[in-house]
Amino acid sequence: MKKLDLTGERFGKWVAVRRSDKATKAKPFWECRCDCGNIVDVFLGSLRCGDSTRCAACHSLWMRESGQARINATKHGMHKSPEYQSWRCAKARCFRPNNHNYPSYGGRGITMCKAWKDDFAAFFKDMGLKPTKKHSLDRIDADGDYGPSNCKWSTMKEQNRNKRNSRGIVLTIDGVDMNVWDAMELFGTTVSYPAVVGRLKRGWDHKEAVTYDARKAHSGAAVRKKVDRSTVVLLIVGKTMSIKDAVSHFGNVVSYASALGRIRRGWDHKKAVSTPTRKKRENKA
Repeated sequence: MKKLDLTGERFGKWVAVRRSDKATKAKPFWECRCDCGNIVDVFLGSLRCGDSTRCAACHSLWMRESGQARINATKHGMHKSPEYQSWRCAKARCFRPNNHNYPSYGGRGITMCKAWKDDFAAFFKDMGLKPTKKHSLDRIDADGDYGPSNCKWSTMKEQNRNKRNSRGIVLTIDGVDMNVWDAMELFGTTVSYPAVVGRLKRGWDHKEAVTYDARKAHSGAAVRKKVDRSTVVLLIVGKTMSIKDAVSHFGNVVSYASALGRIRRGWDHKKAVSTPTRKKRENKA
């Protein structure tokens, strides 16, 4: 996979210079230059979602000039809560063009109602706490905006069912129409959703696409039954014999596996079992 190259791209007041020396695969950092001249290593995720747009010195100056420090002084005490993070990330998807999800949200015209956009407290009053850690902010209508009438806390499974690319795929199994997720839940399949969709695109039968588990089909004895050496019969000098017997007859100058491989590659039967392998010839010498 080609490495991401952000050289020269702008993120607020940051301009990406090069991939940082301290970057790892798990934690990618980029060396960025602020418009004021400061050079700092910035976490890639903070750049792409818009959390970091300037150096600390410029941020302090902006806070003083804009009065944002006074606004933040009145805290609701939930800045580190999962609900606040959901609200903040939803705003970033809608209003920050440098957010990597912006094309699928703000770029399509998806926005957030004014009451929520300007006030987390209003968002929290309407949505309340997440039922569990597995729930996240979801829009009922995937083409609608973020607002009280179109949002709910949903599990990942519920969100996947509501994605634009999962709607409209209808399966007919045993005469019953259902979507992919319902079919997977009905049959308790262990196959992933992308794998099922890929099978359907390749023309698989609907039921088989959902129920066939390649891992089980190719595990244990189902992978390959052990070949009975006495069942493979050769014709050598007018006589029929198994590979095992033929190898023994010619003095075991070649192993059973090598003889079988040669026969599969089209060797003459007698040469396959009587021609010594390189190791056998070296040992003989």
